[in-house]
Amino acid sequence: MSNDDSQLGMPRLPTPIATSRTLWLVKFVHTVVWSFFAACIVALPLLTLAASFFGVFMGWVTATLTEPISLQRFINSGFNGAGFKDFLPPTFKTCVYGAIIGTISCFQGMRAKGGAVGVGSAATTSVVLSSLFVILADVILVKLILLLFN
Repeated sequence: MSNDDSQLGMPRLPTPIATSRTLWLVKFVHTVVWSFFAACIVALPLLTLAASFFGVFMGWVTATLTEPISLQRFINSGFNGAGFKDFLPPTFKTCVYGAIIGTISCFQGMRAKGGAVGVGSAATTSVVLSSLFVILADVILVKLILLLFN
């Protein structure tokens, strides 16, 4: 029996390199999953919903200042021709934007090195890349939405 054969059934002890890679992966998955889901895919559509609500409300305030109108009549006349297909695509787009922003930000944050200067550089890079990818995704999503919802 050779020396290699005697260790076939023995559990392998982790090497320091394998342990550091595993810890990095656990840290990456934990950061990406929570930031990606909670902060981006949920928060961005909620922010869009709040902005839409306040936009409609301030539109009513403006209309009431020029010519008095009830809130119920304003909403009924404003949403008269609107359907479900008018609300689903923008909400889907904000989920995609949140996913893009979350993925890029988490990736850049995990690559940050060098203390505060590295974190600042990673934040600047993530803002620039997120802006570019959101614009690119907007072009693609508009074409896709026009193809699917018309």
